[in-house]
Amino acid sequence: MHVFYWYILLTLIMEIGIILVLSRIFKKRLPSMAGMILSMTYAMTISLIVGLTFGVMYQGDLFSSTIIALFLGMVAGILAGVGLGLLTSIEGSMSGLMGGMMGAMLGEMISTKDVFFLIILLLTISVCSLLLFFVFCQSNQDQNKFNKSWYLKPLFSMVGISAYLILGFQLSQGAVKPSADHGHQHRATGTKDPKVVSVQAVNNAYTPASFVAKVGEEIILQLNNMDGVEHDIEIKGLSVKTMESSHHHLKGPLHLHALANSKNEIRFTPLEIGEYEFYCTVPGHKKAGMVGKVIVTNK
Repeated sequence: MHVFYWYILLTLIMEIGIILVLSRIFKKRLPSMAGMILSMTYAMTISLIVGLTFGVMYQGDLFSSTIIALFLGMVAGILAGVGLGLLTSIEGSMSGLMGGMMGAMLGEMISTKDVFFLIILLLTISVCSLLLFFVFCQSNQDQNKFNKSWYLKPLFSMVGISAYLILGFQLSQGAVKPSADHGHQHRATGTKDPKVVSVQAVNNAYTPASFVAKVGEEIILQLNNMDGVEHDIEIKGLSVKTMESSHHHLKGPLHLHALANSKNEIRFTPLEIGEYEFYCTVPGHKKAGMVGKVIVTNK
């Protein structure tokens, strides 16, 4: 796991720990409405970060990333609100569920680079919002005693937090892998004269939308993603042979994934004649028209 993911994990653990400590200290001084606002704020931002993280780690498997994000988002929401009472923990758990689900979907739909930018942005908002404890705990009498030193304290805190988050941004740059395909790609080498099929993904459409292959003929399928979002090609029901499968026949989904404005390829040999549909598994893209057909004929 890349160091940036450890950075996210440790930051969230520290933030939840600080929230629990501050909740214990300021519980009696916080108005009930302020407690609800705090629990909802922390639960939503933390669960969004969790959802985005697992969304990008499990791109191509939206169900798994959503289930994990829902569970962890709910747990984070409960922890964010439990120190302030039962109602705030319930509010936090519901906000955590919603944020986890939205984060997982967003992490699946946008590029890895954009996901990491959003994570840094949300970490900034989430960590800086810890200062709300001190703002909400100011009584009416205290509000009349604001002076220069009162304003300098959050200013120094912001400088420290910003320096820490800039470090996270630098770590995120090394975690972006333009050629990553999350384990779905299969490559084979050494086949003589394979047929190269290039499919462009542009404006949520495949060009060409169909291609012909022959049984026993090795195919290099290239996906050239011209859009600013990620796309993929998934072919179901087609029996193929790949380098990894050796002489065994595979009839599981054949998956090729390409990040935004990038290119990727997969090698396979079709083994059965027929017509097979392929489509983009990114949510909403199939309905938008990203559907094609593979026609396999005899030699």
